[in-house]
Amino acid sequence: TLRVQMRQELLALQRRLGLTTIFVTHDQEEAMSTADRMAAAEYVKLDADIADAAAKAGTLAGLCERYEAHKLPTWSPSTADAKVRHLKAIRADLGHHRLDQLTAEHVDGWYAVLRKRGLGEQSVKHYATTLGAVLRQGERWDKATMRAHRNATPPKPAKVPVRVPPAPVVALLMSTATGALRVALALAAFVGARRGEIMGLRWSDFDGHQLTIRRSVLDRNGR
Repeated sequence: TLRVQMRQELLALQRRLGLTTIFVTHDQEEAMSTADRMAAAEYVKLDADIADAAAKAGTLAGLCERYEAHKLPTWSPSTADAKVRHLKAIRADLGHHRLDQLTAEHVDGWYAVLRKRGLGEQSVKHYATTLGAVLRQGERWDKATMRAHRNATPPKPAKVPVRVPPAPVVALLMSTATGALRVALALAAFVGARRGEIMGLRWSDFDGHQLTIRRSVLDRNGR
């Protein structure tokens, strides 16, 4: 019949384009022949999920979810750990605000909350940077504006001077170290390699004349 032919055409088109489709029908045979998953038994939950998604659509929480899905594949593991933590805090503390109603006062209040939780000014700045990135992406998508972030009072961490150990201290460390530790200290002192970069070195990174740093090892919650 024409109905069956149309159903087959729509199903082929959906699969060819890779689209996720909600197909509403009262025909059980049609549902069983068409759907990969059926939601008839979970109608109440499905209805609640749709309502929840609609409620989040214009909020900062909804934008954060879209931003995370968009950016997560491009982040390194260490960056992802930090950004996901920041986004979780943003959703929990500011996520209920509609994007068109978010103000600099809301943002300044959030900075104050982070400080009360014991975060230092440098850490607050990292959270602020992530919030700014979310709103900037929202601006590109015509979903938000940077105004609230731009007009808020930015965190101002104190500048910590870099203290380079004097040559006698380095010489003393080198004289007392042996084996792999001595090599690691030499790389840190004379090449400027970081701890994770030193731990990630392989013999294949050295061609007899030049050492190339290609990777870094990091500790992700003991892993």
